[in-house]
Amino acid sequence: MVWFAVFAVLAVAAYCIAIAKRSRRTTQILMSRQSKPDVETMSIEEARSMVLDLIARGEKLIATPAGEARPLSVNLGPITSEFFSRYDTLKTPRGGFELSAAGIRASEYLDGFLSIGHSEDWDVVQRQGADEVLIVEGAETSESEVETRFVSVYHLLVDEALQA
Repeated sequence: MVWFAVFAVLAVAAYCIAIAKRSRRTTQILMSRQSKPDVETMSIEEARSMVLDLIARGEKLIATPAGEARPLSVNLGPITSEFFSRYDTLKTPRGGFELSAAGIRASEYLDGFLSIGHSEDWDVVQRQGADEVLIVEGAETSESEVETRFVSVYHLLVDEALQA
């Protein structure tokens, strides 16, 4: 009978600890969701600052600084040109996402657009001379079909880092 009482007390204690841990984890998740910035409403300066901070930390974004000053042979928007004047490549730590100055080429998916990077299952493109970034997935073959857009390359990078 004593063993049964001891077992019951231990079971109740374990149950209370499990509930407390789950409650604390839920609170942490909710707090982290509330503290995530809204990428769509960020200014370019805020997004740039956040990306520079993320690169400095080296946890979610890994950048290779640009070598000697070299003019890019393609017509990029001013913000994208500024980005590639700082960095040759930028990757996520697991390597699934990459922007690369050396890889800039005409898009295979959208006429009149440049591919500036890629992920495992999508392409990062933008219209020549513009800074808006579009994510092209699979069968999207016209600009009107593209649903995922970012104001700038920095906004894309903030979003990518938040997903990691």
